[in-house]
Amino acid sequence: MIPDVNESAIQEAIRTFDRGERELPAWRGWELKSNYKFALEHGGKRYPVKRIIALATGVPESHFSGGEEANSFLQKRGFQIAKLREEPERQHLTALLQRAAELQLKYSSANTPDMQERGEIVRRDAPAVVRSWLPDGSALEAKGKDGTGRKTRVPWLRIFDPSQSPSPTQGFYLVYLFAADGSAISLSLNQGTTTFDEGAFVPKPEHEIAANVARARAALASGSNTSLLAKDFSLADPGGLGEGYEKGNIFAVNYDARSMPSDETLRADFLRMVSLLERLYEVEADAGATDHGQNEVAEAESPPLAVGSLTKHVIESLEAYGFAYEPWQVATFVAAIRTKPFVILAGISGTGKTKLPILAAQSTGSDRMVIPVRPDWHDSGDLLGYTDLSDRFRPKPFLEECRKAGQSPDRQHFVVVDEMNIARVEHYFAEVLSRMEDRIFAGATSGSLVQSGGAGYEAYKDVGIPPNLAIVGTVNMDESTHGFSKKVLDRAFTIELSDIDLTQIPSILGTPVAVEFGAVGWRGEFLRLAEAADSGNNEQLIKSRIAELQQLNHVLSRAQVQLGYRSRDEILLFVLNAQVDEPYFVDGKGGQVDPFDLALMMKVLPRIAGSSHAIERVLDGILELAVPGKIAAATLASWLEADMPAAVLGATWPRTAARACLMKQRLEDGYTSFFL
Repeated sequence: MIPDVNESAIQEAIRTFDRGERELPAWRGWELKSNYKFALEHGGKRYPVKRIIALATGVPESHFSGGEEANSFLQKRGFQIAKLREEPERQHLTALLQRAAELQLKYSSANTPDMQERGEIVRRDAPAVVRSWLPDGSALEAKGKDGTGRKTRVPWLRIFDPSQSPSPTQGFYLVYLFAADGSAISLSLNQGTTTFDEGAFVPKPEHEIAANVARARAALASGSNTSLLAKDFSLADPGGLGEGYEKGNIFAVNYDARSMPSDETLRADFLRMVSLLERLYEVEADAGATDHGQNEVAEAESPPLAVGSLTKHVIESLEAYGFAYEPWQVATFVAAIRTKPFVILAGISGTGKTKLPILAAQSTGSDRMVIPVRPDWHDSGDLLGYTDLSDRFRPKPFLEECRKAGQSPDRQHFVVVDEMNIARVEHYFAEVLSRMEDRIFAGATSGSLVQSGGAGYEAYKDVGIPPNLAIVGTVNMDESTHGFSKKVLDRAFTIELSDIDLTQIPSILGTPVAVEFGAVGWRGEFLRLAEAADSGNNEQLIKSRIAELQQLNHVLSRAQVQLGYRSRDEILLFVLNAQVDEPYFVDGKGGQVDPFDLALMMKVLPRIAGSSHAIERVLDGILELAVPGKIAAATLASWLEADMPAAVLGATWPRTAARACLMKQRLEDGYTSFFL
């Protein structure tokens, strides 16, 4: 329950927000974020409802509900509440599709206001309506795309079963397609016309496309009435993506954009096409002919991804195995692998550090290998291989797995380096660290890991780290282990699994079925920041976060631990790649966890270690940035009084603030670090 306050307290909260918070990076553009549905309107400005109540009452936002509770609280005190946008489920698909078609006439490859409106319809509003039409218990999902970076001429809304079509390049699916000239909209049962090969989309031979069309039509000939469905349509996009969709069409319902039918008709057509899709899935499965590699669908602007469905599947599989991870921990692991496939999992013994990557690999049909580190490892020969006294090269398992992954580029591989810091990482991991950067920019295999060797070396001389191989190190931090240098930490995402609830007793729900997502499911949408910077929505997010990083770097410079360009890019790429999994960045109670906050935890705080006054000043500065308007000592005192929670309520960076408090407290003993 929200404590009672008078109108003047709310007025003062409004002034506080205007003076001290409105221009902070955390609040810039808040009205555009999908999780904000209402605003307090006052004096010609808009204010976040829950934030104003929190400022007025002193109660953290997490302690009361938004929506009706918060809105009525302000309305009863004479304030006006406005909707920021219409709820998608209340909109009519007829109007949405018609408006998107109208916006096709204002097409621009840049993210203009018209293209932003088109994107909201295609990615958010129309999928919400379509999802509400799906039958109860349906496994189908809906996802729209209008182009990553440069806007596509032919946006689409895809309806698919993740187990049959785990990514836009796999399996059959339904798709709403918008003609480039705005004249028509088609609901098509389609199949792919390109393959994604070495970073580019390559058209499939026309005879393969035609064969797939004929096979699908034949499969639906019995038991399905398709006589009134169209076998062709025009998207007015010669030589572009639309032409490929025209060739890949199996059956379609075509609409004149100027005279769209009612929602009742659209819904009936949709359900009819859904029944065809499900029938096709059944026939393909019965025939044992479902070959995801043969039914690929192109997406013009970004690599094919099985993004949200992969993360959801991993979370559900871990629960089925009986392991307790919070959703944000799994989503963070997935986003980190997609951004930079070198992840360090830290924490006390018995928290599931080794099981997380093994079971994630197992549930997604990926290869996995565990390499236990020995304390007597002193050079790379213990990890990669060596030449013995008889002048014969003896490869080690890590090198063998790299070769194996290079020979199967469509399959994801995981190498778990267990108890990574029981020996000095810089000694046995030097070549791997050096080569790790080679593959990132082109998404290609790195240079050779081993430069010379005896007999048998020829078979391994060109083996590097391929892009479909992820390295996961597990570490325990105690008196028997070694610390990490900045060279290691700078190249890794460090995730700590320390949130433990001993009252939680998970149930074993059975052995989940592995779903073959392939390497593409673990591939990030962006490998380089430049690929994302041209998108209008991404550009705004990037600029906002860079402003925060600039402030943070000024603080870090006090101890010469500031971020370089590589760390900056990886933080931003992590945030961008995490967007597709936004529903899973929540804690066990459903509270939102900010990916940017987590990125700072993983890439900034592990750099801070020592006993100097400069380190203390850095921690103080981080706390004062994370909790604006409050000195570091006061934040630490409040955190201790609250029994040292994992997140500081009301902070801009809640988890970073909590960890900085812990590190500041440890400094009282003379030394601090992220891991101790």
